[in-house]
Amino acid sequence: MLGVTALRSLTSRLDKRQKIAIAAVAFLLILFLASRLTFWTMIFIVVASLAETYNARFRTPLHLDFVKLGTVLTASAYGAPVGIFVGMASTFFSKLFSSRLDFTIMISLIGITLMAILADAFSGASITALGIVLVLLYYLITTPINLMLGEEPGYAFAYVVSSVAVNVVLFSQAAPRLIGLL
Repeated sequence: MLGVTALRSLTSRLDKRQKIAIAAVAFLLILFLASRLTFWTMIFIVVASLAETYNARFRTPLHLDFVKLGTVLTASAYGAPVGIFVGMASTFFSKLFSSRLDFTIMISLIGITLMAILADAFSGASITALGIVLVLLYYLITTPINLMLGEEPGYAFAYVVSSVAVNVVLFSQAAPRLIGLL
């Protein structure tokens, strides 16, 4: 009640032009924040989705993975729901565009959801350490399940090693710079 009274007192002293100016600034601030969220969400989804299109032409265990970077960064900056959305959309489209939409998608979506929740919960930690730990945790959980469901062990090993290597570089070099922009 005290806040409402103070707000009324403040606004009663402002003329109509000042109120319009304050409302316009507030609207622009909200629009900027919403646009930034939308901008980064779309950037991460598009980059992660298109990064694996090489797999549509030839099947390789080498994994150029941007899904986890986008998931962890957006969950850390905007919360778990945004991170889950970015991770799920990126996972689905990257598998669709690379012609690898198969049984492993459900396991990936569960792992990505867990990553987003944990990235949000520990968003105050170093983004480099957080990202690398979450990538390792993701593969510690998903790889045994994929192997039990019939994934070829040699392929899975090369896939995980290349993905972890890419993510170590991304989280140590790109993530510290990107998190400040979100």
